[in-house]
Amino acid sequence: MIVFALLAAVLVAAALALVLRPLLRAQPGAQPTPGNANRSIYRDQLTELERDLSLGTLDRTQYEAARAELQRRVLEEAGAGSAPASRTGATATRTALVIGVAMPVIAALLYWHLGQPQGIDASRQATQDTAPPTPEQFQAMTQQLAERMASNPDDPVGWLMLGRAYKALERYPEAVQALAEA
Repeated sequence: MIVFALLAAVLVAAALALVLRPLLRAQPGAQPTPGNANRSIYRDQLTELERDLSLGTLDRTQYEAARAELQRRVLEEAGAGSAPASRTGATATRTALVIGVAMPVIAALLYWHLGQPQGIDASRQATQDTAPPTPEQFQAMTQQLAERMASNPDDPVGWLMLGRAYKALERYPEAVQALAEA
């Protein structure tokens, strides 16, 4: 029972580690956000504008207008995306806590309700019951089978078992007669 409980605890801990690891790692600056990706895009667009200016595909007024528009979009995005990031860490921590408590409790309740807790000691019970019968017990069982066959002579499987039992007891004439009945 103790080995089973320890093994179950280890498996639940491993499952919790796999489930909770991403939630506990989720910190506001650790994961890529749309704002970080957009800043990278804005930098690339600014580099492209400067390249177009140096190649002469844009004149200075077009470059200044495009750059002002790009700066305006960056400022709009910076003002809109700062508040929700702080809530993400707290939400992830609360979610991890709820899952960390609920998962083992639900698993134990499901096992207790749907499983067979009394089956944990079944291996010990099975090993105690598998001892071969003594010769006296075997003779007694053979005698019971012979009495049953006398009252129910139409059972070929019973006659076959009785013949084999007589053969094992080295009672060959009775074994031949039982096998003939089978």
